[in-house]
Amino acid sequence: MNILETEAKVFTHHLVGQDASPQVIQIYKAAMASSKPDATAAKLLHFMVRHPFSIGFIDAGLVFHDSTSEARRHLYVLLAILEASTEYGDQFLPKNRNPFYIFIICYSGLRAAIKAVFGLILVKVMA
Repeated sequence: MNILETEAKVFTHHLVGQDASPQVIQIYKAAMASSKPDATAAKLLHFMVRHPFSIGFIDAGLVFHDSTSEARRHLYVLLAILEASTEYGDQFLPKNRNPFYIFIICYSGLRAAIKAVFGLILVKVMA
C-alpha cells in the first residue's frame, strides 16, 4: 500500500471519524504526489500514521513550532478535500445546537490548549 494512501485513510478517520472513500484517496494521492517532505516532516508523518492518537497533538504542537510544516500541509490538504466532497461535506456545515453547547466549546478549547502543550513537547523531541 502506498504511503499517501495510508495517510489518506488514517487522516480521514482522524478528521471525520469515517473511512476514506476511494475517490478521496485518489484525489489526495494526486494532490500530494509532488510533495517532498524534509526529514523532520517525513519523520512526523510516519509517526502520525503509525500512531493515529498523536495526530491532534502533533498538529497542535506544530502550530507553535513550525506552522508551515509539510506535515500540517498534508493534513490540511486532506481536510480541504473532505470539506469539498459531497460524501463528507455535510459534516462541515453548521447545525442547530442546544444553548448548553457552549460548555462543549469551552471544554474543546481547554483540551486544545493541553494538546498544544503536549504536542509541542512531542514535536521538539522528534525534531
